[in-house]
Amino acid sequence: DAILQGCQAYLGAGEAPRASVDLCCGTGVGLEMLARVTREEVVGVDFSRNMLEQARRRIEESAQRVPDAPHPQIRLIRADVMALGEHAELHGRFDCATCFGALGHIREEEAVSFFSGVLECLSPGGRFVLVTFDHPPPWHPAWLLSRAYNGLTHVRNYLVRPQFHMYYLTHTWPKLGSNLRAAGFDVSTPEQAFFAPFQSARLIVAKRPTAASQSANGASSPD
Repeated sequence: DAILQGCQAYLGAGEAPRASVDLCCGTGVGLEMLARVTREEVVGVDFSRNMLEQARRRIEESAQRVPDAPHPQIRLIRADVMALGEHAELHGRFDCATCFGALGHIREEEAVSFFSGVLECLSPGGRFVLVTFDHPPPWHPAWLLSRAYNGLTHVRNYLVRPQFHMYYLTHTWPKLGSNLRAAGFDVSTPEQAFFAPFQSARLIVAKRPTAASQSANGASSPD
């Protein structure tokens, strides 16, 4: 997957994270990528038992393919990512967090709350790495189709009350950056992270501030 390869290239270019967490890990594709760039521990978090079981099988098969290669410890946790604050064992534990292809499960009005929970899981200086696209103009076909689909999804959710929902083109740039900053992150966007056919994708790196960076920002702020 070109998106995961771009993220792996970015993470592999610097100091390897000691511990990483993939939120809404699904079938474990992101966990495999994190295992290649993380030194000690990778944790996958998802609410779906079925997804966690598929992730477990994927991890076992991956380990069997290269049994002699060094692997970080990989653990799976069933938890609601909207309630990360309730899981004290995750707080301040990770140098890197990711969330691939699952932001559509997070309603826009819940975004800052979700990102605040992610911030709490990171150690100072830890990075939340995610991918989005620029917000399309209102006449773009993708925007029109997403609005129609999301409208129907809202109606379905009201009538059926499903356990899971998915919306499209919701957490786009620059609104995503604003919500991350509102949660307390420092946000940057490395250039040219992805190549065709995903060259329009935007890599977002949201960093939990360190005490030093907070002091520096405070000192540079006008009175």
